Parts: sequence; C-alpha cells; structure tokens
Amino acid sequence: MSCFGVYSGSEEVSPSSQNGHIAQDTRLTRIAYSRTTSAALARPRNLILNGRLIEVPQEPNREHIPYIAVSYTWDPDPELVKWEGRRVTTQALALATRLTRYTSYAIWIDAICIHQDDQKAKEEELPKMADIYRGAESVVSIISGVDDRTCEAVKRGVEIMETEAYRDLVDVGDIHGCFQFATGGGNPAFAAIFQHRWWERAWTFQEATLNPRTFLVGDAGDIVPMDDILKIVPAIRLKAASVSGPDGLTLTFGRPSSFWDSVSAMTAATTRALTLGEAIGCVWRRNASCHRTTGHSTSSSETSSKLPLQSETIRG
Repeated sequence: MSCFGVYSGSEEVSPSSQNGHIAQDTRLTRIAYSRTTSAALARPRNLILNGRLIEVPQEPNREHIPYIAVSYTWDPDPELVKWEGRRVTTQALALATRLTRYTSYAIWIDAICIHQDDQKAKEEELPKMADIYRGAESVVSIISGVDDRTCEAVKRGVEIMETEAYRDLVDVGDIHGCFQFATGGGNPAFAAIFQHRWWERAWTFQEATLNPRTFLVGDAGDIVPMDDILKIVPAIRLKAASVSGPDGLTLTFGRPSSFWDSVSAMTAATTRALTLGEAIGCVWRRNASCHRTTGHSTSSSETSSKLPLQSETIRG
C-alpha cells in the first residue's frame, strides 16, 4: 500500500503556484508545499537543483529558493569522491540522485551543500543548521525501516488514539491497554522504525522537531509524518517505564525506557522552545543505553554518475 493512500492530507504543488515549480505525481513533491519563508531565517549557502550545485543569494530581499532538507545517518566509513569542485560522500550523491527524481524542489543535504574540506565554510554554515531545517518546505528523514507495513501500523494507531474508547483507557490509567491499542498489540513494524541508527544521532532531536512538515521516508519512498509518530510515542513510553527492571535496560521495541523518555521530549519541543540544557539532556538520555549497530541508513545502489558535473549561480 502506498502511504499516499494513507496520508491523503499531503498537499501537491500546482504548476500555477507562486514559486513556479511544476508539480510531479511523486511522493516527495506531494509532501512539499508553497509558502512564504520568513526573511529572518538564515539561508543555506548551497543547494542541489536539477542535478547541479547552486549558490543561494543570502540577502533577505532576494527571492527564496524553496528546498527540501534531508536528515539521514552517515555511513560509518564514508567513501569520498570529487563532485562540483569539492569532495562529497558517495552516499550523499546517491541520496541526492534518488530524491531529485521525486521532486522539482531543490535539495539540501549536509555532506554536499556544506563544503566538508573548507573549515571557514563549515564554521559559517553549522550555526545556521536550525534555520536551514526551519526554512525548508519540508524535512525528509531517511529511515530504511519505513515501508507500507509501518505506514499502516502508524495510521491505525493514530486513528484508534482519536477514539472515545481510547480516551477512556487514558482516563483510567490503563497503560497496557493504551499500548496494545496504539501499537496494534506491539506490532514489530514499530521496532523497524525505532531501531534505526538515525535515532542515535546527536542532530536527530533538532532535525526532527524544527519543521512541522517532517516525514520519515523509507527506501521505496513510503512516508510517515513525524507528527503521527510522536502521537504514539507517549503510550510506548509509559509501557516501557512500567516494565523496566532495576537496571533500566528492559527493552521495548528494542529500546530502553531512557530512550522513550528522550523521544517523548520531542513532542514538547514541537510546541515550545527547549533550553540548550534540556536539548542536550534529551540527546544524552537517548544515546546513553543505545545498542549500536553498523547498519547503513540507505541501501541505494545508485551511482554519482547520474548527477551532471556542472554548477551555476542562481540570480534573483
């Protein structure tokens, strides 16, 4: 089942939209939408558009170039190649190749759009990371475990949680009942989402909460809104806390209770600004007991040769 049969609320960009980008009947185009981005947000220095690296005008009065920001897990031992006059990872090139097929929007991906061998450029771009994610039309987080099964499991969980019967369970404090209904009896599809290394990254907390249109995207393009994931997490968190042993390492969907405390805090971060200390604390709790793996974040076999080696400056 396609996730677009599940999440029909996604907006499609029309050819007559204000920014002039032509709609394509593909998943990533349908989750992006036309809007005016605040001029107060810092802009990325570079973007990938039509298979080329472009320079973005930094002046607030210049036209905004709409883009999709990518959140993903770097390969543990990245392979580097020369592209557009800079060294980039083959993983990032494969992702860019894959994603540009699905949307007419520009793409921002850190390993390409931040010059990794230019220390000055990195020092200028890293402080802008929060604004880069806020200013994106949408954020896509690459998690290979997302497929049609996880889409359906999340959809059903959210639907059940909106019923009066579920609210009654919450009112009487039935932790086990809430968990069973919200997760479809502990559907292993949730483990496929939460056991991915993406949740262990230091940047995940920021990237997952700064933009209200953030989506988890699987290898086949299946999509789950982050908002829906965060709706279900509290039920998992309470269940994890109730079964946690003295050592705190009893696992729920492959994660300890400290992990669920951290992910639950993401819900608060979407509605209010956390202090730096709170954000760091959330990252520490999530990482403290994580069972590390060496799995890669994507399984793409695409090559960088599909991106033409050209560049230009976009002028407003």
